[in-house]
Amino acid sequence: MKKRLITWPNGFIEYDDVEFHQAVREMGFDTNKNLIVKLPDERNYGYWSDLDCDINFFKKFNYQLITKETFDFLWNSTRHDRELKKFVPINDVNGQ
Repeated sequence: MKKRLITWPNGFIEYDDVEFHQAVREMGFDTNKNLIVKLPDERNYGYWSDLDCDINFFKKFNYQLITKETFDFLWNSTRHDRELKKFVPINDVNGQ
């Protein structure tokens, strides 16, 4: 399945350009570039995934393409610590 990995100042979206024609995974950042949302997760399907948007919708954001490796690296390198209420590196067991 071909996917477009798009970015703009507030986040990254993995967009399925072949089968579903919609956002599949998404990550969002606050104004300090801290990761604040990574969806879908066990509680939420995702903001962009819930919208019925084709690739033309995202063009108004003046997006740029990123590599699958860049997207997957960030996706796989963090987890949300519900106790700390923030994202922490996967290998950080103390949340620091």
